[in-house]
Amino acid sequence: MNFSFFFFLKEACDQTFEEVVLASEHLIELIETDARRGDSSLDLHYLHDLISREYAAVADQPQLRRRLLDVIDRMLLLGLYGTEQIIQEHERN
Repeated sequence: MNFSFFFFLKEACDQTFEEVVLASEHLIELIETDARRGDSSLDLHYLHDLISREYAAVADQPQLRRRLLDVIDRMLLLGLYGTEQIIQEHERN
């Protein structure tokens, strides 16, 4: 997975809810295991935008929303770029 994949998701015309959730979970898992911590800044830049967009879009899909919240929680624990901005853009209920 690399930034071009996230760019593709960001520019996609079709719904990408599930793909964004899966990609987010995968990237965070790689970062948690130190497999990608050093070279993830560009990925995280795109991921931030995707999570913000998809979080608003899945308001009627509680399972996907819960999974995105779990990703955001994991990002907060890791102190990753853009996490605070996601929280500020979307109040967590």
